[in-house]
Amino acid sequence: MSLQSFNLMGQKSSTITIAFLLGLMTLVLEIIAPRMLAPYFGVSHVVWSVVISYFLAGLFLGYWLGARHQFSIDKLILFNLFFLLPMYFYREIFWQISQLPFGWAVQTFSATALFLPNTIIIGILSPILAERLNLNTKAASGYISAAATLGSIVGALITGFLLLEYLSTIQIILSLVGLNLLLIGSNFLLKGSLLAIIVICIFSNSDQMYKSKYQFIEIYRVQDMLYFWANGFLQSAKNTKDDTPFFNHSGAVLNAISFAKKPERLINLGLGGGEILSAVKKKYPEMTIEAVEIDPTVVKIARNEFLLPDSIQAYIGDARLFLQKSSDIYDVVILDCYTVPSPPPHLVTVEFYNLLKSKMAHDGVLIINFYMGDIHLKSYLNTVAKVFPHIKTHGTPPGNTIAAASPSELKISGELFPEYKTVFSSYKFDPHHKVYTDIKSIGYY
Repeated sequence: MSLQSFNLMGQKSSTITIAFLLGLMTLVLEIIAPRMLAPYFGVSHVVWSVVISYFLAGLFLGYWLGARHQFSIDKLILFNLFFLLPMYFYREIFWQISQLPFGWAVQTFSATALFLPNTIIIGILSPILAERLNLNTKAASGYISAAATLGSIVGALITGFLLLEYLSTIQIILSLVGLNLLLIGSNFLLKGSLLAIIVICIFSNSDQMYKSKYQFIEIYRVQDMLYFWANGFLQSAKNTKDDTPFFNHSGAVLNAISFAKKPERLINLGLGGGEILSAVKKKYPEMTIEAVEIDPTVVKIARNEFLLPDSIQAYIGDARLFLQKSSDIYDVVILDCYTVPSPPPHLVTVEFYNLLKSKMAHDGVLIINFYMGDIHLKSYLNTVAKVFPHIKTHGTPPGNTIAAASPSELKISGELFPEYKTVFSSYKFDPHHKVYTDIKSIGYY
């Protein structure tokens, strides 16, 4: 085989390798994009739709430009690197965009534009790489598409199983920068030096973001305030100076405990930062307090950041399964397993509330935190009222409804938290809204 043939084979192999790596980078970016957007714009099907639309739009523009014009591959890869670098500062960029005086949709579309230049460049490279193979149109487009698709599959798998599990978002971005460096030019000494710097940055970077399999979490400290964000929504907050809970609804939850005749044993289903439990323990040091939380990362945050006392036992698992296996009886049950906008379907049914009732003392109280803006709120309350004959509610701005329910009449019998002014009103069953007997009856899930 001639030297020219070897060179041609080498060029074809490198071209297909570039297509593979570009496909890999595209999927890694597409998967981490919602994670980057989440703390500022939330996680919803709308955010995912915007991200996917932007990536497809970028590839469309890139394919079109690459088919009509000639570009240097090395320059395009250099530009791809150039547009990756601002992503290192995505938090500052997205925070500024989230403060703009526009609606949420405009902010989300504006922020997602950060990913557009890279997808356009990757799209441009596709037809140029096909031309570089020096084959007929059918074969060239087939090989490049196959390589890029295989790279996308590998990118999706390694992101889901490895990158998100072991690296922070910043470290993943730095990894993409390092991967891009491998594709630039042929100066191996320069590339090796730059790559070594990137590797050092990856392993020395501390993102301070807790990693969770269930949600995107970030912790912020602003002066004396500690904030716990999950999926773009504020889950917990407290004043670290005096350890008081920040939310208005926290006071309603704390005062609802006084509906229990003898609040000696409490369980919280869903932990968050645990600031409410810490406040209860401070006021009732002899009370036995337990919590059940499905996400071990949340328990870690409650212990490390919100300083949940060691005397409060925290179990990791699903609340319903935990109660089914438990033989304990509780005077107070706090149900706060929910994320905006809707709670898990298996925790809002007659079945589940009957299970809760079986684990409660007859003069105990069930306290539930609902999202006031949920269009199904009346159905949730109807379902609670179907199981518990006595139910009272309290609405707290900006968006919480606290429900207190009991097999017995609800009367204030314990000590109140006077710093929180709370007035509960009796809830009347609304015949115009559903009762969720089981999961099948919840049609919107």
